[in-house]
Amino acid sequence: MTSQNNPQSFFVCPNLILMKNSKVLLLRIMDWAPLWPSYWHCVTGKMEQDETPKQTIVREAFEEVGLDIDPDLGTVVSVTTKNFQNP
Repeated sequence: MTSQNNPQSFFVCPNLILMKNSKVLLLRIMDWAPLWPSYWHCVTGKMEQDETPKQTIVREAFEEVGLDIDPDLGTVVSVTTKNFQNP
């Protein structure tokens, strides 16, 4: 999906919004992390080669929080930017 030599390459990072009893699962980034320290976020991760968005979320949910899930995929939102840079 990406190539350092191809300026048109991109990363796909599906996010899981897990709700139960009107509560949402959020993870907090360590305060010493170099990117977005102490921020809250959903379960997310980069898609591996030949992996679907659902497979990515199932894998990331297990890797990040130990959940074995079979999610129903809801609304898919796409955000694009021409000049994204890490803060």
